[in-house]
Amino acid sequence: MYEWPRIAESYWEYWGTEPQRSNKILGDTTKRRRVILKPENPRVWFFGDSFVQCPDENIWSPITQEFNPVHRGVGGTGIEAVYAQLLICKDYIGIDDRVVITFSHHEREFLIRGIRGQPEFKYQMRGQRPIVKNIRQYSPMGTPSDEEYDSFVDDKVYTEYLQNIRWDLASTLKHIAMVNNIVDVVIPSLKTPYVACFPCFGYYAPQIDLLRSYNFSEKRIQELIQHLQTPKSLWAFAQELSGWHFVSREGWQPREPSKENTEKYERRMKCSNHFLDEDIVPFWNAYKGVLERLSLSSPPYK
Repeated sequence: MYEWPRIAESYWEYWGTEPQRSNKILGDTTKRRRVILKPENPRVWFFGDSFVQCPDENIWSPITQEFNPVHRGVGGTGIEAVYAQLLICKDYIGIDDRVVITFSHHEREFLIRGIRGQPEFKYQMRGQRPIVKNIRQYSPMGTPSDEEYDSFVDDKVYTEYLQNIRWDLASTLKHIAMVNNIVDVVIPSLKTPYVACFPCFGYYAPQIDLLRSYNFSEKRIQELIQHLQTPKSLWAFAQELSGWHFVSREGWQPREPSKENTEKYERRMKCSNHFLDEDIVPFWNAYKGVLERLSLSSPPYK
């Protein structure tokens, strides 16, 4: 029989990764946390950002209908959070448990007191330093929902550091190193063989050109970013379902500028996990090779 993992209370308070089961699963019951509905079935752990924040919803629901979700992702977090959480939780992950890991955006980082930093950059021509376009900061996960958080890092100081102090390759190298360590070291050390990994955003010309500017060979670049390019990133798949495509140097653009494409895009961006219920079967067919590693009894393939 499977139980809730006995991880310290301070872990859940800091990271905010404790799943809340939805009303459609539990009905009117008031207890929504630390629920093992099927104690005879193994557990499933989701590590990542907003793409795995709601395990009971849309594309992940076939997994949580069979297994008991005990860990979720948190929107706005990056690879540092995933790496730390995996290292902390790995000894609690059982031999039959399932694990889903998503690799978030390379520019996201954890700041002082657990603030989630999410800078956005405007990339320049090859060889030129990117310009900080926008700074987003999210309150620490332990902040009560009814309180207004007012201890964010000063935007001007943060921007100055990113624009004029931080090495331009720092976040990319850190991201690559942690992703490869997760795949090559952490995952093989888990007791369970049932692990599926997905890149959230992938790497494009600006990141690859930056590596080239520091004399990384094409062979070495492909070796370093292979787990971020394959399978297709979740963001790219969601965009394509919305009728968008990637235009080099311009980013994601609608194939045919129409109200319908814009509405589909906006719906997915606002929806749980950035997917809709209608995306379940297309998602499972597209990522069948990865999802097969979780060994579901009745996967929704066609």
